[in-house]
Amino acid sequence: MLSNLRDYQAILENGFEQFLLAQEASDKTRKNYRSDIRQFLNWLISTIQSRNIEAPKTKEALLKLVNSDFLENYKSSQTLEHTPASTINRRLSAIRMFFRCALRNGWTYDDPAVQISNISRPTENSPYSDVMREALGAYRRYKEQSHASDQIDQEFIDIQEFFEWFNQPNQT
Repeated sequence: MLSNLRDYQAILENGFEQFLLAQEASDKTRKNYRSDIRQFLNWLISTIQSRNIEAPKTKEALLKLVNSDFLENYKSSQTLEHTPASTINRRLSAIRMFFRCALRNGWTYDDPAVQISNISRPTENSPYSDVMREALGAYRRYKEQSHASDQIDQEFIDIQEFFEWFNQPNQT
């Protein structure tokens, strides 16, 4: 079934490219969005396999698996991989555009991406920035060593959001 998933991925990527051309997106935007959607679809397929989810039989069924929780997990996985906030936000923008394409092409009738917000960018000037990064890294390493990776995503997001709130000028 993996080959079917890769076939669906290719069909979706091609359709998205055509959508971006029709939207008159710049060459750079098309290149970045194609790369972002390819990365997201690879993550999606990998997640389906790792969670032992039955492989969907159509591209529409593949997209039906994506809900707001799935996208929040994707967003947190990017954070855990230390992907820069600007890259994560661009990828989320690409996903939002991709689901507009999917709606227009009739691949889905639901847009889970409208509920997903960008991540806030850490304030680098804060005296706490280095301490927060170190604490988050130590926490992630501890959870990975204790094999509690199924709990790490939401806990990591909660801690990161607290640090970001704390890091705001009116909170310190």
